[in-house]
Amino acid sequence: MDHSTVVFKGKAVEIKKDGLTVFRIDEAWKGVNTQQFEIYDNGWDPFIKDTVYLVFGSVQEGKLRMNLCGRTGPWDHAREAAMKDSGIKSIKPDPIMEAEQPKQQMGNTLPATIVIIAVALLLLVLVVLIRRKRMRRQ
Repeated sequence: MDHSTVVFKGKAVEIKKDGLTVFRIDEAWKGVNTQQFEIYDNGWDPFIKDTVYLVFGSVQEGKLRMNLCGRTGPWDHAREAAMKDSGIKSIKPDPIMEAEQPKQQMGNTLPATIVIIAVALLLLVLVVLIRRKRMRRQ
């Protein structure tokens, strides 16, 4: 749990593009205080819709992902007992804090969006300069 940014129990309610999965949170031990939470799978073990999981995740390649090697898996009695024996108190999600989660996700995508816009503008300027140069030659 020390190496994880988030640890929670939740049901996979929606599977989006590139393994991004929306969870309805039942219980959390670390890093989650909302009723819904989005996290990417690790690329090897996709989440299955309508399955309840114990999820351990951390930031990898700029995205919050399920840990590649870890204890993430379908919730069962063994995982329930392990979390109770961990001595760490769980929290129930707070609906008031719901608005904070999109801000966390936006922090990962904002730099990429800026780069894409900058490249598009540079290409536009390059096309305009090439056209002007060709028009002057004629």
